[in-house]
Amino acid sequence: MKKRTLRFNENGKFKILVITDLHEKQANGDKETEKKTYDALLLVEASVKALSPDLVVYDGDNAFGPAEENVRKTIEDITRVVREQGIPFAVVMGNHEHDDRECDIEKVFDMYARYDDCLIRNDDKNVSGYGNYYIALKGKSNKTKALLFFIDSGASRSNNQVISAYDWVKDDQIEWFEKVTDSFREKNGGEYLPALVFQHMPVTEIYELLKEASKTDNINAIRGHSMFSEKHYVLRSGVKGSLLEAPCPPDFNNGQFASWKTHGVKGAFFGHDHKNDFEGELDGVLLAQCKGAGFNGYSDGIKTGVKLITIEENNLPDFNTKDFYFRDFCLKSKSAPKLNQAITEEEKNRAKKIGAGVAAVTAAAATIGTVIKKITKDK
Repeated sequence: MKKRTLRFNENGKFKILVITDLHEKQANGDKETEKKTYDALLLVEASVKALSPDLVVYDGDNAFGPAEENVRKTIEDITRVVREQGIPFAVVMGNHEHDDRECDIEKVFDMYARYDDCLIRNDDKNVSGYGNYYIALKGKSNKTKALLFFIDSGASRSNNQVISAYDWVKDDQIEWFEKVTDSFREKNGGEYLPALVFQHMPVTEIYELLKEASKTDNINAIRGHSMFSEKHYVLRSGVKGSLLEAPCPPDFNNGQFASWKTHGVKGAFFGHDHKNDFEGELDGVLLAQCKGAGFNGYSDGIKTGVKLITIEENNLPDFNTKDFYFRDFCLKSKSAPKLNQAITEEEKNRAKKIGAGVAAVTAAAATIGTVIKKITKDK
């Protein structure tokens, strides 16, 4: 039986590490893929060991392959350090998990679910998608203090191209979410519990964190995607992070964000757009893009990263977020150009501050090297 609840740690905190868009695959003898896999697994291991999360979330587009066994081995590789550390992990299905026709998404779902520490499940098999579920976060009093939702945002291509090129979260998924939040509201004196949502593709409202670029903004402006493609955008004032590519939500808006606003959601975390890590509050909900952690998909090179969310039991519903990048862990890339491989003294000092000193990184690199050699040998 999969865990339904998690708890704040002894310090009254709960840390969630978001790893998204690894786009990881078996190298099958390809040297360039092997280098990129090395870098991605190095980032995963260093961030897990340095940041000591209470939960790891793989936020979609995680693992692929030309055959079922390839995908199985890749999932084993990307979750290995988390499982070895005994950390529970949640998985969200991305658009590419849907699109990988060589390995049906139902099989991919089962590959994750076989691990005892993996929380993925279908709370209602009649609801659209794979992996719509929630986790209750309990406090010292054993009372549920917050809810974590994991939602399947669908495939790359919708079944109705007139409405939207990308798929979207369906009405029955929204109804399921509202049913769960309403049930906890009844037990909580009529007040909604604070909730965080994790799904791969962002909601359309992500563009409300942007503004149309002026003439003076043009040097940094990004052309929008699909129905937003006639304009160029920059971040609005007060929105932190980086906008380095067009956000790609569905064109169709069936009210998911509106539902969040009235049902206790305080933050929503998305992958999908690999180079973006901006986040800002909209109508009381933090909308946060998470930087891709992988190198085998299109990436931001050594600026790939992860996002850490820290929730405090005595400070609900507020929470903190912080982005950590490949170089913050004092990691030396194998796939990046040689010019970017040297580690500066400033980077070494920064790595030590977050608990990822050079010795720890060397140990992590040795472990990853062993993993890569094993993969190659198996082939």
